[in-house]
Amino acid sequence: MATLRILVVAHYGDLCDAVVAALNEAGEGAEYATTERDAVQRLQSEVFDVAVIEAIPPRLSIFQPARDEATRRGVSWIAMVTARVPDGAAAVLRMPFSDAELINVVRLVARRTPVRA
Repeated sequence: MATLRILVVAHYGDLCDAVVAALNEAGEGAEYATTERDAVQRLQSEVFDVAVIEAIPPRLSIFQPARDEATRRGVSWIAMVTARVPDGAAAVLRMPFSDAELINVVRLVARRTPVRA
């Protein structure tokens, strides 16, 4: 399978580091953004296959612009949640999740996503 290009978006650097490391160790190409602005700019200027975006209370709406931009760009996004699931997610990762679960969900979503020209 070709390497997927994945954008991980979360407020906590430790969470980003752990998710990116797990995906990269599995042979995928993951990078992260820890601010809403950076996430939106990267989604506008770069091509990603999948985005994994935090949706954890009390900041459920903090990355809404990134979720909206991913949707506009045709990038399926996966919500990392503890409780509430935001509308529009292609899949959900309930925290805590294992590296294997993360990798399986990302690859499943990428396979279901039509190839963009």
